[in-house]
Amino acid sequence: MPGDPFATLEGWAVAAANTPRWDHTYVTSSCGYAWGCWGRFSGGISLGSGTGSSFVAECLSQPNSEAGIRYLRTGVCHQTANRILHPAAPLTVSNARGYPVSVALFGVYGLGAWPAKTTCYASTQSTQIGGTTVAGSGTPKVSRGSGMLRKQAYDQAVYQPSDDADDGEAVRLRELYALVQLGLGRDLSPAVFRAVAERQAYMRRQQEELVKLLDAHRLEAAAYADRLRGVLESWADDTRGLIGSDDFRAIFGDSDPPGLVDKDVFLAREGTG
Repeated sequence: MPGDPFATLEGWAVAAANTPRWDHTYVTSSCGYAWGCWGRFSGGISLGSGTGSSFVAECLSQPNSEAGIRYLRTGVCHQTANRILHPAAPLTVSNARGYPVSVALFGVYGLGAWPAKTTCYASTQSTQIGGTTVAGSGTPKVSRGSGMLRKQAYDQAVYQPSDDADDGEAVRLRELYALVQLGLGRDLSPAVFRAVAERQAYMRRQQEELVKLLDAHRLEAAAYADRLRGVLESWADDTRGLIGSDDFRAIFGDSDPPGLVDKDVFLAREGTG
């Protein structure tokens, strides 16, 4: 049976089938686990690895390698993979294509509460060695390249310990600042950063209202997907207007932001496709 308190946990990217310039991400362990994170769990390229407990990772992955994420409501595969990689922290799939856009909307570890972040560490006794929980016990490894140091700094900046008590707004601003640093390697002016942060907050409020309508059965799944694409497109247009196309591309990548919403995949997961 798989399981190792000192496993190598590794994030992977494979080109998304229906959304060009986007990557699907998944996670594997050196002891035999493979977590599909809502999709395939083989092939592609490594996004980095680190040492951590695969017992905790398996606990965090429940149910069904979804890690408590509600697909396209509280996150997608990027947030799911980040949750499962948490025991090898600081490590994320931040070099996946499309990642900055998904984080702008859903955050690094997904929207809303994440109770398993505390309970899995506390309840997985196999991770206890000498009374100390094994998490991130090795140095994360990422592919060499010009962005390596920025990625490591980003992963450290957005890491949320299992006992992290930061409020949601503080986390959002910290994560946005880290995205800016990852992409630009410098600050935006305080006024511009505030404007970008306000536009992001508005996008998240719009998405939250759409989820409420969807959950209350006042909005069909297809309409939710269409309207969410519109929210992302409006956010991208407004943010480009604030910072310019070059800085937008540097921070949020060259993926088409509405491409985060793969309508066919979403409808299939909703049972309406």
